[in-house]
Amino acid sequence: MDFLKSLENFTKDKVYENYCLKSNCGYVVGGNAKYYVEPTTVVSLRTIIELSTVNQVKYKVIGNGTNLLISDNGYDGIVICTRRIKGIKENNGKVVCSSGENLSSLINFCLENGYCGLEQLCGIPATVGGAVVMNASAYKKCISDYIESVDLLRNGKLLRLDKHDLCFGYRKSILQQLKLPILTVNFRFPKQRKKIESKELIKYYSVLRHDNQPKGKSCGSVFRNTNSYKAGYIIDQAGLKDLRVGKAKVSSKHANFIVTEDGATASDVYTLIKLIKTKIKEQFNVELIEEIEYVGEF
Repeated sequence: MDFLKSLENFTKDKVYENYCLKSNCGYVVGGNAKYYVEPTTVVSLRTIIELSTVNQVKYKVIGNGTNLLISDNGYDGIVICTRRIKGIKENNGKVVCSSGENLSSLINFCLENGYCGLEQLCGIPATVGGAVVMNASAYKKCISDYIESVDLLRNGKLLRLDKHDLCFGYRKSILQQLKLPILTVNFRFPKQRKKIESKELIKYYSVLRHDNQPKGKSCGSVFRNTNSYKAGYIIDQAGLKDLRVGKAKVSSKHANFIVTEDGATASDVYTLIKLIKTKIKEQFNVELIEEIEYVGEF
């Protein structure tokens, strides 16, 4: 039995061949995946990964793809998108959230159920799983501030890692090295101040994000900040705003954003990133480090 038939026999989720990945990338670029599936349950996710391993088909688990640059050559394996694995609930004072939930859904759940803390992260277009892997943060607040533990899938079995095991830091966690699928995230939030206060905070940070970040197709910040510099500032100081390669350019509004136009390719974005890094190295002797993740061959 070939790989595709195995998937069709053992999972109810639709599996696509030669699937265009552009809609899974914030830049709206990228080639095709050999196979693509959006499992709707943890059981299905486990089955797909087990079958991929048995059939020696490489796999990549993604969320919304808002932090990914997907190669024009696509991905020669199966891309497993978790954004249909949903569910948020309270359990003994904790909030238990499935990895495929949007971060905005988690924030709204907290608002409606008497919890606070994530207001600063409103507007980040990530799944909860993706946000946890990258330790998403904004305005001095990190998602890891409220994480108690994370449930992962390893060799078909549940693995729970407590917060101290996850090695959270600025835009990083041990999950980036482990590359294990996240199933659920267990949060412990403080009780809400007042619902109206949280609503006002969400409104405030939404406006702040809108006013300070460019519109259009992007994956947010391209490079990491450090204690020594802010990437956007030194890119701006280097005079690189509006620098262009093909249909990709450095935003004139925020220099740590690359925005793409219709017809852009992943090669345009990749070449522009390398050009920025070269120019910053030449001018400031600084090695910029990407925040975005590359998928496929470049």
